Amino acid sequence: MTVYSLESAIIDLVLSVPYIPNAGGDVLGEDFRETPGGGIYPLLASRRCGVPSTYLGRCGSGPRGSLIQNLFAKEGISSFLPATNERDTGFCITMVEPNSERTFITHAGIEAEITTGLYKELKYAADDYLIVSGYDLAYSTSQVAIVEHLQSMASGTLAFDPGPLVGEIPIALLEQVLVRTQILSLNEREFQLLGGDATALIKRLAHDAIIVLRDGAKGSTLIDGAMITHLDAPRVDSIDSTGAGDIHLGTLLAMRARNLDWLTSLYVANVAAAISVTKFGPEKVPTFDEIRMSPLFQSDKYSALEGVD
Repeated sequence: MTVYSLESAIIDLVLSVPYIPNAGGDVLGEDFRETPGGGIYPLLASRRCGVPSTYLGRCGSGPRGSLIQNLFAKEGISSFLPATNERDTGFCITMVEPNSERTFITHAGIEAEITTGLYKELKYAADDYLIVSGYDLAYSTSQVAIVEHLQSMASGTLAFDPGPLVGEIPIALLEQVLVRTQILSLNEREFQLLGGDATALIKRLAHDAIIVLRDGAKGSTLIDGAMITHLDAPRVDSIDSTGAGDIHLGTLLAMRARNLDWLTSLYVANVAAAISVTKFGPEKVPTFDEIRMSPLFQSDKYSALEGVD
């Protein structure tokens, strides 16, 4: 079992701001941080929960790409493709407001250049998971090759996170991805952009697909056909919600890979995401032991976790 991800790993340039300025305005930022981000988060989450994890995206060999390569090496995350000197990895300017809401400006690098044939030697096992992000489907330089790869998948489970740029994905291409999606993980805003109707949305997905609707501090909802189950999130004082959705998804898939049921997996993912918003950078991603030892974790409610290490 392996969690693979095509979600672009980039560098986050993070600033805390009191507010987002209007057009033509300015604001003084504080607490500047330069850290690997984007597609590192679901892979870190799954790897730190004990599941082998592989990055499928492209990575530059310049200063930004080297930061990501060094992190992957430290964490035991493998890369399917070698680093390239064609172009460095891109970056994302992230402005974090006092309520931990984030606003982004992304500048793409080599990770946005996925071409046909890169993955022709890649074969998925039945218990593998592949994460695809809407960010990468919004890149005209990658979208066709990614869809062709998804259509060639003979095995494994596709988990799709449409992301904030879902409205920028050509509708015909989006539908080709949705129809193959077995796990759809998205937040409330993205849910509304996809129509806001769970019954209609699940019909656009693969047979027996699952929808995981994340709603920040309110928790998450599992939609499995006609069965809808909501789990509250632990209460925390959030300082930075960057990557929380990715960490939620990576943890969820890791728990499923370790044969936990859906509700237990969702609960563990909720706790992992809650822990993550209390920290900055890669340090925000908890290990499985950190999740279980957290005061946020109520082990008595989830006996399925007994004996899992």
